[in-house]
Amino acid sequence: MKKYICIIITLLSQLYVIAQTDSTIFKKRKTALIISESAIYSASFVGLYKLWYADYEMSKFHFFNDTNEWFLVDKGGHSFSTYWTSKINTELFLWSGMPKKNSILLGTGISMLYITSIEILDGFSAAWGASAPDFVANLSGALLFSIQRAVWNEERINLKYSYFPSEYASLRPNVLGKTLPEKLLKDYNATTFWLSFNLKSLTKISAIPSWLNIAIGYGANGLTGGKENYFDTACNCYPIANSLRTPQVYISLDIDLSKIKTKPSLGKAYFTH
Repeated sequence: MKKYICIIITLLSQLYVIAQTDSTIFKKRKTALIISESAIYSASFVGLYKLWYADYEMSKFHFFNDTNEWFLVDKGGHSFSTYWTSKINTELFLWSGMPKKNSILLGTGISMLYITSIEILDGFSAAWGASAPDFVANLSGALLFSIQRAVWNEERINLKYSYFPSEYASLRPNVLGKTLPEKLLKDYNATTFWLSFNLKSLTKISAIPSWLNIAIGYGANGLTGGKENYFDTACNCYPIANSLRTPQVYISLDIDLSKIKTKPSLGKAYFTH
């Protein structure tokens, strides 16, 4: 685990050297940014290792195909992660004084580097493996952000996440999560991922409120296992029948908080994110 943390810090340091080709006016900001991101990313790797990998054996690096698991809801998590880490990183690099193009490239690149490193950890886990579909989902989230920011200089299509507690986590807490932080990541019955479209910016109809969005969500229900629900040997039965496993699609009105005008800069930052 320490080896991967060192790799991340080293690569981030190299990216920082590249960033220094810009003006030195914002040198202190850039230095603080790189140190902070390195520390946060390293700490998050330790947390992820304890949460996901510590209880499983490690093996030689290998791939596996998981397209038939969890109705692909987990892929929404991958896209969501790269979308938002790309967005946040880009905003931070813009704040540090870096030009727009470089900020997008570096912000998205670091995001993909970070998430891909997690895929490498999966590849060394005997319980899982590196997943090509995961990589595609990661890339789609990064591209959804970077292309919009490069072309439109804004995000007219946002990727969002919602959580509502399910009844299934208590049936299999070792897989679906025991604590709230674990459930937020592991219980795919409780999570929904949304593509939220800003109507005014996409249609150019002036009568539409600038904050009004329409969102399409995807989730699932009745899942206590990846490919099928778990079999309880104690009762010789399926506590949750496989027939209850269903993918779900939603449509809803949504609000783009970044379009709500606020005066204080802190309020603007809150509504933007």
